[in-house]
Amino acid sequence: MSAPLPLCVIGAGQIGLRHIEVATASAEVSLTAVIEPSDARRDELAARGFPLVASPGDAPPETAAAVIATPTPDHFATAMACLARGWHVLLEKPVATTPDEARQLEAEAAARGLRLFTGHHRRCHPFATEARAAIAGLGDLVGLSGTWSLRKHAAYYDVPWRRAPGAGPLMTTLTHEADLLAFLLGPIAEVTAFSSSATRGLEVEDTA
Repeated sequence: MSAPLPLCVIGAGQIGLRHIEVATASAEVSLTAVIEPSDARRDELAARGFPLVASPGDAPPETAAAVIATPTPDHFATAMACLARGWHVLLEKPVATTPDEARQLEAEAAARGLRLFTGHHRRCHPFATEARAAIAGLGDLVGLSGTWSLRKHAAYYDVPWRRAPGAGPLMTTLTHEADLLAFLLGPIAEVTAFSSSATRGLEVEDTA
């Protein structure tokens, strides 16, 4: 067995905490740091024994990779900083707030010979793998018709960054389903959408 991967987790919110727990339980990973800028959140987690620091610059020098689980508007800058430090990156979806930012990250990782992954975990579920195998056995696919609908809980938009550009249900939730379609059926060539923010009057859409 190779030596455990020295990994840090950036962002200790709900999703970040799940990454932290998995990393702590895995024999293939050595959790070098939990990077959380919020003093209150660091204090809250200190009692659990996690190696907490405030910024990537405080991470131990042996760190070789990072999981980024910060709010979406922060993804691009944080990922670029991690790549600049020579770290491989697993970046929670969506990768960035614009396609141009995503392409810059891809180019930066390639130029540095680093691995850049997106946290589309649903394609890793056994159900998804079995579904793809079943679809392949049906023959040539000529059409697909489907409906997707979701209601976010009442307090979902109380978090400020979820009301700002780069968030919204298309980027934070439907992105999962788009990736799952690509995993099951192949690359998506074109997307057309009509969106509205009439219900809540936010900068981001609430209906599409």
